[in-house]
Amino acid sequence: MEEYLDYDDEVEVELLESQIRASRPPPESIQAEPDGESQIDEDFPSASGAKKTPEKRFETVFSWQRYLQFKKKESDKIAPLSCFPNCPLRQYSSVLVKDVFVEVKVKDTNVYWFATIQRFYGYHVVLKYEGASNSKSDIFTHLKDAYPVGHCYRNQWTLCPPKCVTKLYPDWTRSDAAEFMLQKLVGHKTLPRTFRDDLMKGTTSRFPDGYELELIDKNCLRQTRLAVVHERSGPRLCLRYIGLPDEFWCHEDSQLIHPKGWSAFVSHNIVASPTYVQESKAQIMKDITSTGSAICKLFKKVFIDAPVKFATLATIMPGMKLEAVDPLNPAAICRATVQKVLVSGYLMISIDGTSNVDGSDWFCFHITSPLILPAGFCKRNKLTLSVEGEDLEFDWQHYITENNYQLVPPQLLDTVKESGENPFIAGMSLEATDIMDPKNICVANIGNVAEHLVRVRFDGWDETYDQWMDFRSCDLFPTGWCDLVGHPLTPPVNLVMTKKKRK
Repeated sequence: MEEYLDYDDEVEVELLESQIRASRPPPESIQAEPDGESQIDEDFPSASGAKKTPEKRFETVFSWQRYLQFKKKESDKIAPLSCFPNCPLRQYSSVLVKDVFVEVKVKDTNVYWFATIQRFYGYHVVLKYEGASNSKSDIFTHLKDAYPVGHCYRNQWTLCPPKCVTKLYPDWTRSDAAEFMLQKLVGHKTLPRTFRDDLMKGTTSRFPDGYELELIDKNCLRQTRLAVVHERSGPRLCLRYIGLPDEFWCHEDSQLIHPKGWSAFVSHNIVASPTYVQESKAQIMKDITSTGSAICKLFKKVFIDAPVKFATLATIMPGMKLEAVDPLNPAAICRATVQKVLVSGYLMISIDGTSNVDGSDWFCFHITSPLILPAGFCKRNKLTLSVEGEDLEFDWQHYITENNYQLVPPQLLDTVKESGENPFIAGMSLEATDIMDPKNICVANIGNVAEHLVRVRFDGWDETYDQWMDFRSCDLFPTGWCDLVGHPLTPPVNLVMTKKKRK
C-alpha cells in the first residue's frame, strides 16, 4: 500500500501555491459559515419521526452524529476500522491518524479548504479547518467526503478558506492565504492518492445481476434451493428463490450461499431435479480443480481435500455432542448434536430439545465454522449454556457418562479455527446485520466478548434479540458503512432525541 505523502516536494508545493493564489470563487461562496448537521455543536435537533415502530425501521433516516452526541459517546467507544477485516480501509490503520491533512468541501459552498483529522468514529471523522481558532467550527463528516491534499489541484477545484478562518484574518490577501497554508503543509502528512479508490472498492459486489446459485431455504434449513441475484447494495445481495416469490438478503461472503453443484458435491439436500443434481455435481468437480475458475473467485468456500491435516474428521460420528450458536435464536449458545456427516468437512447439526421432529431445522455448519464450539466453551467463558430451551448449570462430564454419549473432539473444534485476537471491547458501537431479518442493518453495540465471539446487542432492543457472532463476520460493519454503500441503516426502536435547552 502506498504510504501517505510528505508535502515538502518542491514541484507539488509550487503547484499548490499557484492554485491558492489563482482561486477566484464567487463572493457569496465564502460567506456561508459551516453549520447544521456537519458542524459539531452542543445542541442538535431531535430526530424526525421520533417514535418508530419495528415495521417502519427500514425506511428511517439516521444520523450518527446526532446519536453519538445524544448518547455522549466518545470516539474510543466506536469500533475502529481495524476491527473489521472485511471492510475497506482496514489496511489504512497506520495512515488514518490524528493531524493528517485532507481537503474537504466547505459546507453550502462550491469551494474546498484544508483540514486536519481530529477524531475517528468508524468511517466518520471530526475535522478541524486549518486556521480556525477553536473547535466550534469543527465538522463531522464521512471519510468519503475527504480528499488527499493535491486532489483539488489535479481536478481544478477551487481552494478558499471558510468564513470561520477569514474572519480571524480580515486583511488576508490570496497570497497571504497561500503563504499561510504552505507553512502549515510542508513536512506534514496527507492521505495516499489511492485512498478513495481503495475506499470505493468495498462499495461494489463481485456478483453480477442475474447470477444463479444455491441458497439455504429459509423455510426449511436442512435443504437448499436455486436462487438468482435480484438486487445488490454494495457487497450485499438480494436473492430471489427461483420459482418462489420469497427474497433473502445476505453478504456476498456469507456461508449461506453456494455455487451451483455444491449441494450435490457435499451430499446436502436440495430442491432440484435429478438432472440438475447430476449435471451440476459433474460441473463443480471440474471447477474446484481448475485454477482460476469462476466459482473460486466468486465464493469463499472450504473444500477439504488434505487427508493428513484433516484426518481426525473421520472420527466425527452422528450422535456426537457439542455446543453451537442456535441459528434460529442467535442469542443462545446451546447443547447440540451431530445428525449427519457430509462431504468435505460439512456437518448437519441440530439444537437439542428445540429441534423439529422432521429435522427441517437441522443446519449445515463447516467444521471450521466459528459458531460450533467444543463442549465446555460456555463454562470456560462463564456463559450460560442453553439446554433444551432452558438456561441451566450443566455438567458435561456427568451428562455424557450418564447417557453414554461421545463429544466431538474438542481439539478439532479448537485447532481447525484460527481465531486470532478478538479486537472488540464491550460497549463499542457499530452497525450489524439482523440475522433474523437480514435485509436490516441496525445500530448496535458489543454486549460481551468470549474468545472469538462477540455478543451483538441492538440499540433500543432488549437482550433477547442479541446475537452471538464471530468477530470476523461479514455481517459486522463500522459506523458509517451504510452511508458509504447507500444501504438504509435501521435506527434504535422508539428512539427519541430531544434538543437541549439553552440556559
